[in-house]
Amino acid sequence: MADAYLDKYVNGVLESSEFLYTDKYRGNAAEVRRGTGDPLILSVPEGATPVAPQSGASPNPTPQPNG
Repeated sequence: MADAYLDKYVNGVLESSEFLYTDKYRGNAAEVRRGTGDPLILSVPEGATPVAPQSGASPNPTPQPNG
């Protein structure tokens, strides 16, 4: 649900706010990603062979800047 308002600003100061309408809509279904993900959250897909993490590998690597 989302409410829509018409706000009027004069010299950067809110002068008036008028309620226009309310939108009611059905949200999107939850999105589930399968594949390379956190094994503590996602189970191994049916038919796949679980792979143990390499020793010393970080389960949550630190993102590196591009470039």
